[in-house]
Amino acid sequence: MSSRAHSLAARLFRRGFKTSAVRGAGGEAIALGPDAPVLVQLEQRTWAPLPVLASSQLPSSLPSPPPASVAVVRDAFASFDTPPRPLSSSVRVVAPGRAVLAASAARASTRLLADAYVYDASLGAYVLASSSQDLASYLSLAGVRDLRVAHDAGPASHGSTTLPLSQRAQASPRSLRQSTNHVLMVAPSAFAFNQQCAQDNTFMHSGAGSGLESVPEGLGSASIDDDHEATVGSQLTLPPSQLLTRRVLREYAGLYRELADVAGVRVSLLAHDASHGTPDAVFPNNWFSTHAAGEGSLGGGAGVQESTLVLYPMAHPNRRAERRADAREFLESLGYARVLDLSFAEAEDPCRAFEGTGVLVLDRLHGVAYVALSERADERTARE
Repeated sequence: MSSRAHSLAARLFRRGFKTSAVRGAGGEAIALGPDAPVLVQLEQRTWAPLPVLASSQLPSSLPSPPPASVAVVRDAFASFDTPPRPLSSSVRVVAPGRAVLAASAARASTRLLADAYVYDASLGAYVLASSSQDLASYLSLAGVRDLRVAHDAGPASHGSTTLPLSQRAQASPRSLRQSTNHVLMVAPSAFAFNQQCAQDNTFMHSGAGSGLESVPEGLGSASIDDDHEATVGSQLTLPPSQLLTRRVLREYAGLYRELADVAGVRVSLLAHDASHGTPDAVFPNNWFSTHAAGEGSLGGGAGVQESTLVLYPMAHPNRRAERRADAREFLESLGYARVLDLSFAEAEDPCRAFEGTGVLVLDRLHGVAYVALSERADERTARE
């Protein structure tokens, strides 16, 4: 983490950031070995990486004294209503430098991700160093030299083979870029049809009722193999809506694989809960954009002076709810010290919606923005 990002994380911690409500005491902790990071599963599922993790939020089983680094393991591709997989059923340390990973934790569609933290003595807390890293890759970097994947239902030293870690492409370094090699994504963990947006979006149609009743052919209530929730090979019967959500998540995991494993893109992965009431959370580009210092400087002007996070006014209430405190805090912790909040335009009558890069095409090098005016792209807001 850069010094600027670290100072932002510290500021969030000292002001009592919203995600500090995450409970401690419960959960699991697995030490990888002497002087090695400790894997942690929190008692409560988090929907975004926490910028700062207080010791009180960690499991009571954490070794004492506090380790120098921990990694919070997340089940990022599980639906919101899926019971958590016990960490001890997904990874087992056989000896220092040797571990076995369950097949479900290594498979692309059901992999686990790790958010890495380092202890900051000045805060008395753990500060986020990296997020959304494939658990197998993290274990390798953390000093596990012999990492194997089990073929049976749970981790074991027998019936396993060496796990081939993904080969990640390296992006060419450039000082100013039109595009990025770091993206934020939100897994469709609470996938649903958005009735509010369907009222004025010609690209959507509601079908019958909520839209989840209209399940594609072959996706009716059926039995599937799902080692998220039970041992490999067991059969689970799910209602159509849950089955559809799980299918969407598996397809989304395939997209993540193409970006992270094949193209070498750095992906920060968030998720959402049904209680958030955000069926379109998978499209975060509508409610925010990020701008690095120096952006637009080739256009003759001064360009962006300070790394900036822009928040946009959204047309519908359940899209506005996507600007969750935990998501904002995570974005700020990445180094965006300046926040330009345009969401005040939502309170005007009529709402002056301007939905981010859903309506904007940005020439980031020259500081030019192209806008398609519509009920989701207010002209006055665009000119301001």
